[in-house]
Amino acid sequence: MNRLYKILIVLFVILGVQEAKASHMMGGDIAYECISPGKFKLVIKVYRDCRGIPFNSPDIKLFCKDGSNQTSVNYTRTAINDITPTCTGGTAPCNPQNTPSNEGIEE
Repeated sequence: MNRLYKILIVLFVILGVQEAKASHMMGGDIAYECISPGKFKLVIKVYRDCRGIPFNSPDIKLFCKDGSNQTSVNYTRTAINDITPTCTGGTAPCNPQNTPSNEGIEE
């Protein structure tokens, strides 16, 4: 009987596994510049798969290395660029911007 339970648990785990998908985030870059003591300029670039969901305005939080202090960052989106490589005369596939569309990449 104990062996039957083990087999049923293994079958349940194998058959119950579902695929996880992250269909919109491809990666990102973060750069910073020290403007003055304690003041920095952050440049954050996020790359989105145009076939996925739109990339809305996420919360950005900064915290100290020891985790003692945390603050939210106010930011301004400056641009959405279609960076999909296309042939000469080809059209950008991510149209309209920040909406699910054809295969392509937005920055």
